[in-house]
Amino acid sequence: MDELELLLNLIQLEKKSRYLQYKIDSNDPEKDALIQKNIEVASEINEYEVQLTNIPEKPFSTEAYATMTRQLEAYVEEIQKAQVGLSLDRDQGTIFKNELFAGIIRDINYLTTDRAYIIHRPSFLKFTRVPEGAIDVDQMIDFFNSELEALSQIDTPDYNKLRQFERDFGSRMIDRFISV
Repeated sequence: MDELELLLNLIQLEKKSRYLQYKIDSNDPEKDALIQKNIEVASEINEYEVQLTNIPEKPFSTEAYATMTRQLEAYVEEIQKAQVGLSLDRDQGTIFKNELFAGIIRDINYLTTDRAYIIHRPSFLKFTRVPEGAIDVDQMIDFFNSELEALSQIDTPDYNKLRQFERDFGSRMIDRFISV
């Protein structure tokens, strides 16, 4: 099994575990059997994570690492194009609050859930002069630059490290821009 197959199997097992946990939490009549099954699935998840770390050939995670770096750089490049006095529109012209951040997280998540082929060029970012719901361009660029620095600290990329970076990236973004 190659690295990508291991990743895809791991993701399926994680989905299965979330479903089992949902059934357990909803007091399914077969709760005890579901708990046992979830323990077995957790063990399988652990085995796949170990295999992803130990597999000698890691071309897909190496490619994902490089693509993730390019994705973050693309955001910096596009945000730097903002005219003086403009800020990023948090909602990106949609009815969804924080759509800007949801889109960024989707872009990074994509790179850790399948083979990464391309980046999403964020060329249609919406900017605003209205202070409500606005994100300062310089703060966002600083955030991406610090994330690029954090990403560069991964010396030997594998999907476990990239997935952990993705989770931490999302948490740091929420802490800095949403939970304020």
